[in-house]
Amino acid sequence: MLDVNKDTWPDLIIAGEWMPITVILNQQGILKKSEKAVLGPGTTGWWNRLALEDLDKDGDQDLVAGNFGQNTQLKPTEKEPVTIVYGDFDQNEAIDPFLCYYIQGKSYPLVSRDEALNQMIPLRKKFTSYRAYANATITDILTPEQQQQAQTLQAATFQSVILENKGDGTFAMQELPLEAQFAPVYAIALVDVDHDGFKDIILGGNQSYTRLKIGKMDANYGMVLRNQGKLKFTYVPQWQSGLQVKGDVRDIAVIKKGSSTLLLFGRNNQSTQGYILNIPGL
Repeated sequence: MLDVNKDTWPDLIIAGEWMPITVILNQQGILKKSEKAVLGPGTTGWWNRLALEDLDKDGDQDLVAGNFGQNTQLKPTEKEPVTIVYGDFDQNEAIDPFLCYYIQGKSYPLVSRDEALNQMIPLRKKFTSYRAYANATITDILTPEQQQQAQTLQAATFQSVILENKGDGTFAMQELPLEAQFAPVYAIALVDVDHDGFKDIILGGNQSYTRLKIGKMDANYGMVLRNQGKLKFTYVPQWQSGLQVKGDVRDIAVIKKGSSTLLLFGRNNQSTQGYILNIPGL
C-alpha cells in the first residue's frame, strides 16, 4: 500500500497474470481505479510480486515488480503479445485453452498436435498428419463459430521492472538489468547491502515445474542488484555477493538480529536457506 495522492488514505497497486499493473485509489474508503496512473496495456504480464520502497530518495515510494522473465521462447511485446484463447469449443463442459506466441511475426499455438488432439477430439479429423498441424494458427484450428465464442487474454511484457513514482500520481516504468530477466521473479527484498544509504534489490525466484517444451527456468541463485542512485542498478556477480540459492524461491524474509541482518530464502519443497549480511562495502 502507498499514498499516491498524499491524502493519508492508503492506496493499492495490484498486478497478476494477464493483467496490467493497476493503481487503485482509496477515496475515503471507496476504492476506484486511477485514470491518471494508468500504465496501459503494455504492462500486461505474468506478474508474481510487488515491493515498495523509496529507491531514489526523493520522498515518495517506488515499486519493484517481478515478472516471468525472458529466459524462455515466449518473448511478448505490446505489438506481439503472448495470448491465451479459451472456451468450451467442443461443448463438453470443460475449458479448452490455447496458449499462443509469435514466431517471425506470426502467432502460433504452443501446444503440439498430440496435445491439441487429446484436448479436442474433433480436431483428429481436421489434422490427420503432423505436417497439416505444423503451420496451423489458432484461426486454422478453430471454426468461425468457435472463434466468435472464444475469450482472449494477453501479456505484453515478461520483463521485471521498476516503477518510478513521479510524485504527481503517475509512474514511469523501466526495465531491471538483463540478469534480472534470467528467471521468473517470485520474491523481492529491499535492503541496503553496501551501507550507502540507498536500498539495493535482492531477487529470488525460478520455476522448475514446467512443461517439457518450455523447460526449467532456474538461473536465479539469489540475485543482488546494487543501487547506484537515480534508479540505476547493476548486477553483483555471485562470486562477489556470496549467494548460492538453488531451487524455487517463493519469499525472502529480512530479519534484524542485534547489529546483524539475516536473509532467509523460502524455497518450494526445500528447506529455508539463510545468509548473514556481513560484507560492508560490497
